[in-house]
Amino acid sequence: MPETPQAGTAISEDVPRLPTPRRLSLVLVLGSLTALGPLTIDLHLPALPQVSADLPVSQTVTQLTLTAFMIGIAAGQLVLGPLSTPWADDGPS
Repeated sequence: MPETPQAGTAISEDVPRLPTPRRLSLVLVLGSLTALGPLTIDLHLPALPQVSADLPVSQTVTQLTLTAFMIGIAAGQLVLGPLSTPWADDGPS
């Protein structure tokens, strides 16, 4: 049978921890980076026909900008994801 805590004692698992400023800034940066990819695609896709009309290139070449974007986003996640791991843990608080 589990023991009941006596009055005046606190159990550390039951006390919610407030986010530290460092952790909060990490969450904000990662959240905005997550939103940046879909936002840029949503802005870029409707403009593809106009870009190919304004520049002397075919639509196929214009679509390569989307391919380059996807490669850049994937490379950024592969490289910067593991690099962000040391900053994710504040240690014991």
